Amino acid sequence: MPEPGSTLELVCFIKGKNVQDLTAGGRVYIMVRTFPQINQISGVSTALDMQGDFDWVLVKATLENFPKDAERVEVSLNVTNLTLGKIYFDEINLTVK
Repeated sequence: MPEPGSTLELVCFIKGKNVQDLTAGGRVYIMVRTFPQINQISGVSTALDMQGDFDWVLVKATLENFPKDAERVEVSLNVTNLTLGKIYFDEINLTVK
């Protein structure tokens, strides 16, 4: 596990083809979060409101001050259920700083 107080940075590239969001505010997003022993969730996400075609975009989500009681780290790349088209994720990296 990372040292308490350190920073986690999730970085990836996202590309879309013919993307259509059919929800009211649904987003493509990346997220990194921790699950401490006391059942509280610490995390950060970066959401994108992109439609149509778009070339590779660099996206970052940074979680500062890693909690000392974290038991696990979870990373997710998300697209809402009512999104049409294709979303590509590439060069996914999680680093500790």
